[in-house]
Amino acid sequence: MRVVLDTNSIVNCYLTPQGRFARILDLWEQDAFDLLVSEVILTEYSQVLTYPRLRSVHLLTDARHVEISSALRAFAEFLVPETLGGSWAGVAQTVSSR
Repeated sequence: MRVVLDTNSIVNCYLTPQGRFARILDLWEQDAFDLLVSEVILTEYSQVLTYPRLRSVHLLTDARHVEISSALRAFAEFLVPETLGGSWAGVAQTVSSR
């Protein structure tokens, strides 16, 4: 199964590390599904995790934030959106996977 996780799901993994959203990442780490990401998605994950109001709750250090971003980039299936006729059509090309 191939899955794209909403930014809220990723953020919740770090806000409540023992919660149900964290379990989703645990399942991914156990190869229960392939996580799909793109540069746009990774940027959004990163930006939202650095919001001051969230940083005060999840308490991720800058080093841990980089580690998380690097792991997602390295182990998720990276997609590059393609354009069709000059417009985005929601089509993606797989670039790499774990």
